[in-house]
Amino acid sequence: MSNTRKRESNAIVSSCSVSSECLHFDATGTVDDDILTSSAIIHLKNKAIDELLVMQKFSQDQLKRYEQALRTATPVLNERKQ
Repeated sequence: MSNTRKRESNAIVSSCSVSSECLHFDATGTVDDDILTSSAIIHLKNKAIDELLVMQKFSQDQLKRYEQALRTATPVLNERKQ
């Protein structure tokens, strides 16, 4: 696997981790301290804001492509089941 591909994979994993961890807010809008100190999040503290934004955009683009593939494939697969 090339370095670029590894970085892209790591960015996806990191961004997905951030996205899922950010969903753990309680009703008051606060986050559990354990989440903020987890190893999945702690390495992001040293990243530049530009790098975090690139990671976020890359993950969002990947998610959009996945969702489009799912929307395309679902009717085809359902049709084949019949």
